[in-house]
Amino acid sequence: MDKALNKRNNSIDLFRFFCALLIVAIHVHPFMQFGAQYNQLFTDYVTRIGVPFFFVTSGYFYSKKLYSGKKPYKAYVLKLLEVYLFWSTFYAVFYVKNKLKAEMPPKEIAINIVKGYLYKGVSEHLWFIPSLIVAISVLTLFNRLKLERLLYALSILLFAVACLGFSYRTLGEGIPILNRLYANQEAFTVFHRMCVFGLSFVTLGSIIHTFEKHLTRRNSAFYIRLSIALYGVFIAEKIAVSKLETGTNNLYNFALYPLLLFIFLALLKNPLPRLSAQARYLRNAASFTYYIHPFFMALYYQQIKELLTVYFLVCITTFALSALITKINNRHLNFLNA
Repeated sequence: MDKALNKRNNSIDLFRFFCALLIVAIHVHPFMQFGAQYNQLFTDYVTRIGVPFFFVTSGYFYSKKLYSGKKPYKAYVLKLLEVYLFWSTFYAVFYVKNKLKAEMPPKEIAINIVKGYLYKGVSEHLWFIPSLIVAISVLTLFNRLKLERLLYALSILLFAVACLGFSYRTLGEGIPILNRLYANQEAFTVFHRMCVFGLSFVTLGSIIHTFEKHLTRRNSAFYIRLSIALYGVFIAEKIAVSKLETGTNNLYNFALYPLLLFIFLALLKNPLPRLSAQARYLRNAASFTYYIHPFFMALYYQQIKELLTVYFLVCITTFALSALITKINNRHLNFLNA
């Protein structure tokens, strides 16, 4: 059991690194220098799978431990908190320095730092960890109560609520209960990050684990072809939403959920066992790139104006440093690749 549990799927690790590069692109806007429309096309049609895939992966591998009879919750959450506190403090130093330089009142700085640690993320991308902790906590609770099927339904319902708040906002605002939720944009942002984004996709990962034998009965070509077809549906839906002007943001749309499902299944069916060495480096680089990339973005922005150049430099730098840490294999440095 333990040997099977610890066996890595190299294709998932490789795809996680690809998703990390997509997340860097969301923040750098590398094609903005060619025109806002090109950057928007890339952001809307390519990068949106990045963060959700991280959540799906976390849900899948956590569920493998949870359903194996182990009790992984405490160790898992403590590790997440350790990583969160480290990177939050890392970015808090630069936040305070920059805001004092900009003459922001110290009281306001302190309030923002506290909010950052609690739920917003001291650096905005760090919201991922509190969201993941909430999702893992809910998943574990429903597992202990033997209410997993209810959680599956709840997560899909919450995902629909998010879709109605973004891509289908004009429809969502017509629903009495939801229009109050959508009215306060800041509150809705906190709600969808803490209660929807992580929970919906972590639960999807758990669903995949639970029904893996049934979901992976077909040959690998079937899942690859279906993933490509669903990507076409995903793009078509986004184009329709843009044309019909039903939403304010293309962050969520209904085709994203089945698209991620079948991408993950395609990866499960193609584990690439011969690429273990490469996958180890890229697996570590995916985490390191996600956490450190805003620092290098700020560093390169001071010297370089071409955003595409900044993007490639950030990606190359983070990968090179992560690979060096992996090569050195020092237990203290390895924490940076966690």
